[in-house]
Amino acid sequence: MKALVVFALALVYVSASVHEDQPDIYHYNELQDISNVEIINGHNASLGKFPYQVRLFIKTSKKCIGCSGSLINHNWVLTAAHCTNGSNSVEVLLGGIENSDFRAKFLIKPKYIIIHEDWDDQFNDISLIRIPYIKYSRYIKPVNLPKIQQNYKTYVGFKAIATGWGRTSNASNSSLEILQYGTVNIVNNKKCSNSFYFLTSSQMCTFDSKISLCLGDSGGPLVILPSKVQVGIASFVSKGCSNPNGFTRVTSFLKWIKRHTGLPL
Repeated sequence: MKALVVFALALVYVSASVHEDQPDIYHYNELQDISNVEIINGHNASLGKFPYQVRLFIKTSKKCIGCSGSLINHNWVLTAAHCTNGSNSVEVLLGGIENSDFRAKFLIKPKYIIIHEDWDDQFNDISLIRIPYIKYSRYIKPVNLPKIQQNYKTYVGFKAIATGWGRTSNASNSSLEILQYGTVNIVNNKKCSNSFYFLTSSQMCTFDSKISLCLGDSGGPLVILPSKVQVGIASFVSKGCSNPNGFTRVTSFLKWIKRHTGLPL
């Protein structure tokens, strides 16, 4: 993999003066290297394969960043808080795998964005975007969410699908960006503790020797197989886009989602 070039100041969770032995941790959208914005070793998705996948372009006062999200019903998109924080507007694109074929586009104002009230750059990295009513079709369908229960699975040992956008190769100069996907393994948080010392029960991680999320994949859904239920939201990654990968654990926020959306979870 080519060396990463940093075009924007990256948020580093770990202060070198406090945890000198810990690697730098970055959100997926904070390093703006346009030559390597992809799921590493992923595959091109076919049109309609992931009808819940949403592409987001977030405009702030200083820049425009790309993120992903998931459609969870006719009016709501689920994504990461660090994607929508500080946004002046969010362009929401649905029903496609590349820029030329999206079936629906909305420009959303900040008043229709809900960021978790306890988000602090590291924890509670979850956000909701309210969109105009969208009709379902072959290419636009909601992802399944877990049901609210007294106890939840950790999903350790499950295989899951991660999805996000990026160039088809590092060497390509083409602006074509096709949705990528890859199968990853959900592992125990202890396995990731050397890389992510701060992990809590409201976060989860994946590890795979080949597949890794990378820059620009923030907010994307992690969907377990074979049920295709979303259990994670892409949140953070080690410097260099190496494994493991970090996610917001959806089951920790189901009541929060229900409170703001009214979904019958």
